[in-house]
Amino acid sequence: MKDTLNDPPCNSAQLQVAHSKERGNLDFQLENPKLTYHALVLDAILRQSLVTVRSLGRRGLRVAAAEASNKLGGVSTPPTFSSRWCQQKFIAPSYEQSTEPFLTYLEQMLDQTGARVLITSSDGTLALIRQHRKQLERRVAVALAKDPALGIAINKDQTLEIATQLGIAVPRGVKVGSVNEVSAALHEIGLPAVIKPIESWLWGEQQGARLVCKLVTTPEEARRQ
Repeated sequence: MKDTLNDPPCNSAQLQVAHSKERGNLDFQLENPKLTYHALVLDAILRQSLVTVRSLGRRGLRVAAAEASNKLGGVSTPPTFSSRWCQQKFIAPSYEQSTEPFLTYLEQMLDQTGARVLITSSDGTLALIRQHRKQLERRVAVALAKDPALGIAINKDQTLEIATQLGIAVPRGVKVGSVNEVSAALHEIGLPAVIKPIESWLWGEQQGARLVCKLVTTPEEARRQ
């Protein structure tokens, strides 16, 4: 996906990549520190972030974007960074092993850019922002629903319960708490089946991890998941 040729080009001097030093400190100053941004969009590797940046930019808003270093993989330039509407780009520390470097860097990005709104596009950054929401909202408006509603939206059990109360049809399912319960669950719902986590992001004692849905076609596959 590319911006159209009719979009005005962005000033290349503003497209600096700011790498983090140890502990997540910024190693640069913005070329124009007096220039403030309307929004900082996270998860630049994702298409939805690119769409967000393009949509805001075409409305005359100044937009910066960021991505965590470990999310780049073999991609040299996240799609969002290539948009002519992305006027400042950042590569931040990873947050999966420890949230502190990323959070420190995020606060510095907000201070440097003066961004008015913070927008997230992934389960990981959503979970991190939710965890530190009060702290971040001292600096910026967070583009997320209030926590009670957000808690329901990211929890499949609560979402399906409300859907059932409203008379909305939901897929037949069984909640499984351990491997010992897999056989009984498969007996009830059959195969093939889809195994889904209750929430898509899990914080452990040392790190966070994204949990994904898995299609299983045999009992052995189901037990491995």
